[in-house]
Amino acid sequence: MNTSSNTFLETNNTLDLKRYLHACMEYKWRLIFISSLISVIAAFVVMQIKPTYESTATLLIEPEQKNVVSIDEMYGFNTAKREFYSTQFEILQSKYIAEAVIEKLNLIKHPEFNDEENNLFGLKALFSSFFGEGGTDDELDLEYKMAHLINDFRQRLSVKPIQGTQLVHITYQASDRKLAAKIANAIGEVYIETHLEAKLGVTRRASAWMSEKMAGLTKQLERSETAFESFRQKNNIVDIDSAVLRIDSELEKTQATLAIAESDKSKVDSILELINRFGKSDFENLKSLPEIISHSSISEGRVLLETAELKFAELSKIYGPKHPKLIAASEELDMRVEQVNAQIQSLISGIEKESYTAAQRVKRYRKELSDIRSKYSDITGLDTKYTALKIELDTNRNLYNTFLERSRETEATSDYKASPAHFTGVAAASLYPVKPNKKMIVAGAFFLSLMFFVGLVILFEMLDDTIKSPSDIESKLSMRMLGMIPLSKNTALDIRTFFDKEQQQFSEAVRTLRTGVVLSQMDAENNKVIEVTSSIPGEGKTTTSINLAFSLGQIEKVLLIDADMRKPSICKRFDMPTYHPGLSNFIAGTDTLENCLYQDEQSGITVMPCGQLPPNPLELLSSNKFSKVIEQLKEKFDRIIIDTAPIQAVSDSLMISKSVDSVIYVVKSDDTHLSIIKNGIGRLLQDKAKLAGVVLNHVDTDKVAKTQGYNGYYDYYSYGKKNT
Repeated sequence: MNTSSNTFLETNNTLDLKRYLHACMEYKWRLIFISSLISVIAAFVVMQIKPTYESTATLLIEPEQKNVVSIDEMYGFNTAKREFYSTQFEILQSKYIAEAVIEKLNLIKHPEFNDEENNLFGLKALFSSFFGEGGTDDELDLEYKMAHLINDFRQRLSVKPIQGTQLVHITYQASDRKLAAKIANAIGEVYIETHLEAKLGVTRRASAWMSEKMAGLTKQLERSETAFESFRQKNNIVDIDSAVLRIDSELEKTQATLAIAESDKSKVDSILELINRFGKSDFENLKSLPEIISHSSISEGRVLLETAELKFAELSKIYGPKHPKLIAASEELDMRVEQVNAQIQSLISGIEKESYTAAQRVKRYRKELSDIRSKYSDITGLDTKYTALKIELDTNRNLYNTFLERSRETEATSDYKASPAHFTGVAAASLYPVKPNKKMIVAGAFFLSLMFFVGLVILFEMLDDTIKSPSDIESKLSMRMLGMIPLSKNTALDIRTFFDKEQQQFSEAVRTLRTGVVLSQMDAENNKVIEVTSSIPGEGKTTTSINLAFSLGQIEKVLLIDADMRKPSICKRFDMPTYHPGLSNFIAGTDTLENCLYQDEQSGITVMPCGQLPPNPLELLSSNKFSKVIEQLKEKFDRIIIDTAPIQAVSDSLMISKSVDSVIYVVKSDDTHLSIIKNGIGRLLQDKAKLAGVVLNHVDTDKVAKTQGYNGYYDYYSYGKKNT
């Protein structure tokens, strides 16, 4: 299913392209004629245009002016300054350069520009009338001339850098080939001169500024030297750095000595605090203090005391209390105790003296540290002031030396004219004009106009939504095509054309339609009554009804009914009088069936005209009487063809469709819009009409065969002798 759908779409696209191509081929000679006429006009206009010549000068632009006192700058340059080059390109195209070249070459009086300026005077007068005049007429004329000349001058100028180099092309266009070369060279010369003048002006201003600045720097340097020397002599400064180092060393030594003295004092004070806590006479508790017992002056007496205590303890175990040895040992023990107590007493006195001495020593060292710190503060203050004065002196001296050096360089280079750019190629007068390209313009005018008009033809073809071919019936309406009636190009169709042996193409088309109608209803149980209608008048529904009746009349008993009670035409076609009774009379019961029928001798069919036009056709056709009439007629005829009014005009066809077995819808080829056709078919289907299919009328078979590509299919309709 997918593949089938894709193939169908591709076929439609191809058919569309062929249709557009055929539309273009149909108007090809008109398109070629109009395009050729436009090309001739373009050629005439181009011949009136003055030729334009172009000349190009080449400049080498260096990023910076070389400094004569710098070897590096004289032999090298910085190629990374893109902003510099962009600026120079804008300067070359600037209004300032344009004015300078115009003034240098006196272009305001040159014929190349004077002819164009004369056209501005009318515009200038109009402009002045709206905004008022800012000066005399001569002044305004000159201003307008110059403004237009500068604008025109800049439009003709082109500045293009050569990528990857320092070269730039200056191109100028003019109708005078020598003038073009002269202006291109003048632009480069003015640019170089302007650049040199600007550089020299900057150098001179820099020299004057430096000279003025040097005078102030000299006075500032002298003041700095005087202040520095006065400060040094006033404070007897020879080498302040050595003095600062010496004070630093003394300060560090004094701080270290003070720390030791404070540590010794702290130890002595801690021992003295313990002695005072126990009491100086409490020798028993004092002996338990490690600081007392461990002292070197007490340790020997303590050993003798312990020996005496041990001896006394041993003898007390052997002898009694009054034994001489025990008595002697007791006396010795007492003596040792007194000796140790005396030593402790002496030690306490020594500790008290040592504490006093340590306190005096700490006090002395603290005073010395305070004095040294005072000296350090004074000398660091001097050092700070000294350093500040020295830095100021050095700064002023360096600044003075820098300005002195730059001043001498500026004076040395003030007259040096280093060109920022120079010519590498001088513009020469061109031998051939660059524009207009006459051949290209004429050819372009032809092809563009041809494409434009071809586009218009295709656009109109795309906007044409009429039905042109049988394939459109299927693709656009999704309906069955029963047949098509070809267009008769050379003769007007007569009612008896079907029987004309010279109109075989038409006759075969009608027979094919007959076959299509019969075959389309073979499965239907009853297909006697056929309604023929269309969207709008003039589509050929009556012609189709008559000829379909003729073709069916050759094999069946056929009745042709004119049910168009708005604008009936069958009476006129069959040369019947307009008062002939017909359908309306028979439905109303004012006349008999035999009087309402007309027998056509040549075709053998029976015709029932419209009859007297009723005031209410829709009510008459929608009544039960009409249905009964149809049922009565079906018994007498094999086939009944009913020609009805157009469906878009009135609703008669919709009412009749309820009483018929099938409906044939006639569409005029390349005339009726698709939306109208769809609306008519939609109304029929909405009323559940039995739509058999569509007949395409008035078909140009030659055109359709070319656009659709089915030559064999359409040749069938012209089988036999064809009108020429």
